[in-house]
Amino acid sequence: MLRHAFLITAHKEPDLLIDLVRLLSAENHYIIVNIDKKSELRGGVEPTIGKCCNQVIFTYYNVSHGGYSQISTTIKLLKLASELDVDYCHLISGQDFPCKSMAEFDCFFEVHNGESYMWFDSEEQHEIWSKVKYPSRVDRLYFNDIPFQEHYYVKLVVFYLNRLFSRFKFRSKIPNLRAGWNWFSWNKKVVSFVLNKYKDDISFFNRFKYTNCCDEIVFHTLLYPHLEQLKIHKDNSLRYINWTKMSENGILPNAPLVLTEKDLNDIDNHEVFFCRKVDTTISRSLLKILSQRVMPGFKSIMDGV
Repeated sequence: MLRHAFLITAHKEPDLLIDLVRLLSAENHYIIVNIDKKSELRGGVEPTIGKCCNQVIFTYYNVSHGGYSQISTTIKLLKLASELDVDYCHLISGQDFPCKSMAEFDCFFEVHNGESYMWFDSEEQHEIWSKVKYPSRVDRLYFNDIPFQEHYYVKLVVFYLNRLFSRFKFRSKIPNLRAGWNWFSWNKKVVSFVLNKYKDDISFFNRFKYTNCCDEIVFHTLLYPHLEQLKIHKDNSLRYINWTKMSENGILPNAPLVLTEKDLNDIDNHEVFFCRKVDTTISRSLLKILSQRVMPGFKSIMDGV
């Protein structure tokens, strides 16, 4: 049976994280959870998770939204997973949720062993966004990784620094930029390819320091020329994420839609293994439905178990 590592980046929603780990647990599944160093989750969920999953590793790297720390943390988690000699690595967040049983999950990858899954922007999107959106993220200096941004005045300084330096474009160009969703399911061949690139050509990765939200660019740019060689499906990440649907108040959020039971048909129609973004309050009914699909009879920690 293939061995899978789930790389989870989490910073809030402790009950959701506990349920997520419980549902993913299996004899051939290894779970690596990075709890953001500055998160209140730290120290609160580990004992409960440890009781329900023996094959779990916790890390505590600091992660800042939009910063290079998102990229470096992914690399660190991939390194840990490679030491476990797993066949697949699946990057998800603490606000993702499984949609199918682990038996179905394992069976799918046994059949498709050697293939990898991640979402690249369509050619139409690439044509439009490569003119402004991508360059705006990499051609200017951003200071998203400055620490202690949980403090108001530090966050304010970062905001104004980013605004000031957004006026200047003086960095070297990165050729052939590609982008998409940062969540993936990679076969060990892809993991090895990325880690070898990190070891042999650190300058490629260093160029993405002081950029903005380039966890959605760096790996896509690296892997796009090698899609066929590495058997990467570029239009299927095995995840349902909705960036275009209006929220309940009729506003298009500047983030993935928080899903509810009303989105269940869309999730089912996409034949995916994970959906995001979910929330213990807004998505409560959806989580109950999905958890019973994944593990019939499952008792959620949210119900006092």
